[in-house]
Formats: sequence, C-alpha cells, structure tokens
Amino acid sequence: MDQLIEKFNSNHDSKAQAIHFIASHAVTEAHKDSQLYKIFEKDFKAYDGKPSSVYLKFCKKDIYQIRGADFMR
Repeated sequence: MDQLIEKFNSNHDSKAQAIHFIASHAVTEAHKDSQLYKIFEKDFKAYDGKPSSVYLKFCKKDIYQIRGADFMR
C-alpha cells in the first residue's frame, strides 16, 4: 500500500486524480462501456481481486493488488 501511495504522489507528469480499486466485474464492464474505460485509463488502478491481479501479472503488467477495504484502514 505504501508503494501505491508513493507512486501516486510522485507521479507529477500524470493527470491521475484517483485510485480505483477494480474487481473482475468492473474490468468486464469497462470493456463494454467506453466512458468507464476512459475513467479507468487515466487514473491509477489497484486490483481488488486475485483473478484480475494474477491475469495481469501473467500479461507482464505493472499492477497492484490491494483490497479497497484494507486500503481505507
């Protein structure tokens, strides 16, 4: 979690405004809804679910897997 916060705070070149905690269902919906996809695309993403994080690591994506509820604590 500390790495995610540090990366978010140090990314001055990005226009990222939020951190989204995304589960598999949200990924599926973003592929159907171009507006949702654009929202996710511009901001930081943390994957709130093991299936998404395992798949994306397999695809060699730089991802974070953190449950939103854990982050809020």
